[in-house]
Amino acid sequence: MRRKEATIHNLTKCKRIRATPAILLNLFFLKPLQEKTATKVRRKEATIRNLTTECERIRAKGAHEELTAGQAATLARNERTIDVLKEEVCFWTHSLYRHDM
Repeated sequence: MRRKEATIHNLTKCKRIRATPAILLNLFFLKPLQEKTATKVRRKEATIRNLTTECERIRAKGAHEELTAGQAATLARNERTIDVLKEEVCFWTHSLYRHDM
């Protein structure tokens, strides 16, 4: 059930796609190519969660003391990577539920 909720959540958060009944009906019936794409999306989402956690930890350190140059660079790099990954997740989610796949 958790996988279904996460997928519906991703579909409705993506601004380029609307969760239509046809899309929601196909959530459990993925073709092999769609399953490969879904795995790619899940992997990118896990990376986003991990980078977000790392950013939160770095910010927590920064609340108590000044960040080093390396920490500030890592924080900036992680935030850029998160933005790129969110765009990729949105793109791959959109392509996953196209009707011509």
